[in-house]
Amino acid sequence: MSFELFVQGEPNKTANLPRKSDLIRVLDGHVLEDESPRHPVLRVGIDEPGGSTAIYYDMGDGDPIQSSLMVARPKADLWLWEALMTLLREYDLFMYWPAAPPQFVVARDGVPTPDDFPFKFRRIDSTAELLRLIEES
Repeated sequence: MSFELFVQGEPNKTANLPRKSDLIRVLDGHVLEDESPRHPVLRVGIDEPGGSTAIYYDMGDGDPIQSSLMVARPKADLWLWEALMTLLREYDLFMYWPAAPPQFVVARDGVPTPDDFPFKFRRIDSTAELLRLIEES
């Protein structure tokens, strides 16, 4: 898939945000390369040309809190989508991607979202539902 999606949280409204080590744990052995300290990029996926997804994360010393992730060229592999859903379920994060209209999703109730946000958040309960929304947009 050739698009970008974003996973974000509101650090001023919650402490339930993942750290970089949590991100690596959820990716469960699929990290091919951690480009830090040069760039805040994790390459995940299969080790072949065009076979990886880049996840851009917040740089910082030690094990920084991750309140903003960008997933570039997400793979169609189910493990990646399951990992993203795990992040949405375990932490106060929401996901969005460009579409017409833009799509904004959460995986559970009570996730802090931006104040005065002009779009509605849709609750999703499964990876299949997430993939269906992405395919439809």
